[in-house]
Formats: sequence, structure tokens, C-alpha cells
Amino acid sequence: MCIRDRLEAVLFRAQLRRDLKPLAKTLIATFGSFAEVISAPVARLAQVKGLGDATITELKLCLLYTSFRPTVRYGTVPFR
Repeated sequence: MCIRDRLEAVLFRAQLRRDLKPLAKTLIATFGSFAEVISAPVARLAQVKGLGDATITELKLCLLYTSFRPTVRYGTVPFR
């Protein structure tokens, strides 16, 4: 599963019945990686068009989950 597909799966939990590929591409282009997206500050995520409170919460839940594991596939994710 590529990074964009993984991100789309997380976004889908908060935004049903919508094509999320453009939003996932925007997030990857803006932040650079899945780890950087989920660890980005809430205020910075809120500036991205198409991200609402529910979607940001889903992303932060991923961060919470990964903070209990020592590493993510592409490196350590700090808890912010």
C-alpha cells in the first residue's frame, strides 16, 4: 500500500462518499510524508482546504496509535 493510499484510508473514516485522492495528494505535497502529516500541528492542518475537525481528529488518532509504537515504517514520529 503506497503512502497516498494509506492516507486515503485514514481520511475515508472521517469523510465518507467523497473522492479523497486530491486531498491525499495535497497533504503529501504539503507535508512530505505520512509521518509528517499525522504529526503536523492542528493549526497547520486546519489551514489545508478540505480538512475539518473530524478529519484532523482521525489523523491525530493515527499519531496517538503510532506514539505507542517505537517507530513508524519511515522513521520515528514525535508526539506533539
